[in-house]
Amino acid sequence: MSGHDGKGFLATYPAQAVTGGYFAVDTFFFLSAFLAVFFMLEEIKKLQAKQGSMGGFMSFLYKTPLIYILRWVRLTPTYFFVLLMYW
Repeated sequence: MSGHDGKGFLATYPAQAVTGGYFAVDTFFFLSAFLAVFFMLEEIKKLQAKQGSMGGFMSFLYKTPLIYILRWVRLTPTYFFVLLMYW
């Protein structure tokens, strides 16, 4: 046998992984946004239980920039490490 089964390159596993990458990225973004909103809503519920309905939401609005800052601090060192290794 010559290694070809008549199905072509697109039937191989590497080709399936490459063509499926589009769906993997979409799924990652969907799950990331879903989890972010879920945890933000849980935080709002906790704050509302402590401070009342509007006070909890206002406290959450003040915490929102902190969420983005913590995300930046968490992701940036890894990103810079990868850039350094690439360089």
